[in-house]
Amino acid sequence: MPLKDIVVNFGGPGVNVKGLPQVVLDAGFHPMVGSDEKVAPNPTFSFVVSHLGHTTGEGHFYPGGLTLRGQLRLLGEEGSAEITIIPSQQLKVNVTLPPLNVSGFTMQRSANQRELGPWALAYVRFGSPTGTPDVTVTMSGTINIFGSSADASFDISNSGVSCIVPVKLFGLYFANLTMTAGYANLAALKFNVRGVMHAELARAVEAAAQNAVTMAINKTPAAIRIPQAAVEKANATLLEKQNASNAAKANFYRMRDAEYAANADVAKAHVRRLVSKRISKQMCF
Repeated sequence: MPLKDIVVNFGGPGVNVKGLPQVVLDAGFHPMVGSDEKVAPNPTFSFVVSHLGHTTGEGHFYPGGLTLRGQLRLLGEEGSAEITIIPSQQLKVNVTLPPLNVSGFTMQRSANQRELGPWALAYVRFGSPTGTPDVTVTMSGTINIFGSSADASFDISNSGVSCIVPVKLFGLYFANLTMTAGYANLAALKFNVRGVMHAELARAVEAAAQNAVTMAINKTPAAIRIPQAAVEKANATLLEKQNASNAAKANFYRMRDAEYAANADVAKAHVRRLVSKRISKQMCF
C-alpha cells in the first residue's frame, strides 16, 4: 500500500498528489511474507471513535481515529511505523528506523541507545487552496561525525536533505556544520559539508598553545634543568653579597659623618677659647 494512496483516500475531495515530496511518493507498506511463505497483513489497523483513544482490558492503548501499523519503507530503509489519520485534516506518520549509515555518518537514536535508529516523522496536512497537502518530513537522532556525537534533525523535501549539526571538532573548537544533499535514498546520499567556526576558536587555540609550552617545559631533560637551577642559586648568592656590601657602605658613611661632626665640634670649641683669651687680654690693657 503506497503512502500516496493513503493520502488520496483520506485527504478528501480535490486532493492533489502531484506536488507531494518524492519522499512521500516513494514510501509505503509492502507485503510481508513469513517463513511459511504466507502473506502477513501489513499494515494492520484500528479505529476508535473517541479522539481520546481507548485502552483495552489487556492494557493495549489505541489512539483516537484511524491508525495503521506495520513495516513502512521510507527513504530506502524499512522501519516500524504508525500512521494516525484524521480524515480530511491530517496524517501523522511516525517511523522507527534501524541504526543508519548516512553517507559515512552513523546515525542512531541517542548516544546511550546505539542499538536503536533515529525517528522519522512526517506530517501531511490537508485543506490547502491548491489541493496539494502541506508536508513536512524530519528525521531526528544522534549523529557521529569527526569523532563527535551531536543531536541532529534532518529536514527532507523535494529540494533535498539538509541539516545543521553543532559539533566540537578535534577537541579544540565548536562549529556549526551545514549538511546538504540531493534527494535520494539514504544509502545513496552524498553530503556537502561546510562549517562555521564559533568565536571559541581563538581562546581554544591559545589554551592549547599554553598547554603545549607547559608540557615542553615539563619534558625538558634533567641535564638542562640542573644547570639552570645552579645559575638561579648563584644569582641568589650574588644578590645576597651585593646587599651585604651595600649595608657595609651605608655603615661606613654613617661613621664618617659622625666623625666629621665630632671634629667640627672640637674646632668650634677651640675657636671659642681663642676668642675668649683675646678678649681677656684686651680688657687687661
